[in-house]
Amino acid sequence: MFLKRDTKVFLKKGTAIWEIPVMSGFSFSQGNTTSEVVLKEMATAAGVSRRGRRVFNDALAPADWSFATYIRPFKSPVQASIAATAMVANTGYKILSAGDTVWATYGASAGTAGTYFVANGAGLGTGTVVPASIADAAANVHAVEEVLWAQFVGLGTYTSTSYTFLNFEAPNSTDLDIQFTGGNNISLGEFDLYFILGAAYDADRDYDDAALDEVLVYKIANCIINQANVNFDVDGIAMVEWTGQGTVISKQTDFDARTAITQGVTATSNFIRNKLTSLTMVAANTTAYPGAADNTAPGTAGTYTITLTGGSISFSNNATFLTPETLGIVNRPIGHIAGNKSITGNFTAYIEEDADLADTSGQLLADALADLTTVTNSFALTFIIGGTGNTPRFHISLPTAHLEIPKVQSDDIISVDIAFHGLPSTISLSDEATLKYVGASL
Repeated sequence: MFLKRDTKVFLKKGTAIWEIPVMSGFSFSQGNTTSEVVLKEMATAAGVSRRGRRVFNDALAPADWSFATYIRPFKSPVQASIAATAMVANTGYKILSAGDTVWATYGASAGTAGTYFVANGAGLGTGTVVPASIADAAANVHAVEEVLWAQFVGLGTYTSTSYTFLNFEAPNSTDLDIQFTGGNNISLGEFDLYFILGAAYDADRDYDDAALDEVLVYKIANCIINQANVNFDVDGIAMVEWTGQGTVISKQTDFDARTAITQGVTATSNFIRNKLTSLTMVAANTTAYPGAADNTAPGTAGTYTITLTGGSISFSNNATFLTPETLGIVNRPIGHIAGNKSITGNFTAYIEEDADLADTSGQLLADALADLTTVTNSFALTFIIGGTGNTPRFHISLPTAHLEIPKVQSDDIISVDIAFHGLPSTISLSDEATLKYVGASL
């Protein structure tokens, strides 16, 4: 028997492996689809009618998996940042070392070539050998979530000599931006997930169920991340709930994780407290939504200052897996197609009203109820999970979000629930969101 607490989860992309420190609610499973054939006939002269049925397995459904991770950005002097190593072609992800050859390019937007760089953003040029000063660069902000977000958005395009990585800025010693620009890909980043049951008792990290390790190794191949949910419960720790699919689950005889990247897995200084979270809102239409400028109150027009009591944001790819329908065999999914990207969420706040503080939630409710002409409003929302100026922290910026009319909730203290949609600046773009990690030194 195996205990849940003794399980470890690993992500493998190319030749590189990351250990993912998951929470207790992980799951993985795979079902199947069936067809039923039944007999439907009238009775014979003797009053007999055959009523038999047959059931056939048609296909395996996509494998489903889910787990949650804490948002834990950090800065570490261990070689290059994970985000930078994601841009190394040919070998996929890897930790850069002195003497490695770099074939990587950064583009600010889809189809835009950028500067060749690794680690600290230094321009290196095509095929440049990585010097030790770059490979050992310290203080780059990273976390295993950066890898997961890169897979969620999509990794750009690969050629024989370069990898155009469209979603990360050049890492620096302060923060790391993960941009959704360049995310209009027909397919998402794929990787393999390994769930190692009983791994906590195997110190050498070379998991082999045929030896004395007493582990079970399950692999989910060709995984994608379909949805990521960020919850900021006032009394909780910042976390992301990841759900996705893969093509097939298989039992493996062994899995060698001795080279797995484990930076920050055991750190305790980089957790983020939700209670410190703040929100800034700036309306594009300052006439309909005057905010702080209403009632001659001081402040910037269109700006609202709202103290949150809770909320969540959901990012979804709405991906669909394709499965053949060949007769006589149990078909397997062959791949996926990304659907419409959807970013939705809500936040709650107590209703406040003060003539001297006209940028409150009560003013926002009044302005939204009075606005009968704006079909699609536009607000720049910035959630700073962990609080402005604190380290570590995590930013979610939605520059052109649409707000629904706030709903009044009659709890012990009257509050409002405000639903929103993260929209691109135009329907053909994918600039709905930017995520920022600000790390703590380990």
